Amino acid sequence: MKINGYEFYKKEIREEFKKTEFGASLNRRLAIWVTLALVALVATVICGILKEEPVLESGLFITLVGLTAAFWLIASYYDGKRDGAITQFAKDKKK
Repeated sequence: MKINGYEFYKKEIREEFKKTEFGASLNRRLAIWVTLALVALVATVICGILKEEPVLESGLFITLVGLTAAFWLIASYYDGKRDGAITQFAKDKKK
């Protein structure tokens, strides 16, 4: 089974893909969700460090963990969607 992903394509193909409206949109959405996930992760770690009460009893901490997980899942979705889109883009370009 051949693994195709955004990172495995030549730089020229990636640049051309990013110039398309769909490619730019996917890259932008992926960047937004990864940024939100990282911010949520940092907030979760800070909340866990600064809490004086047991961390697992903190509603804020549990909410932040849930948000972090959700944001990473959404970012993973857009990463997979981008991988599939660039694969299709490269196939169409060869034709």
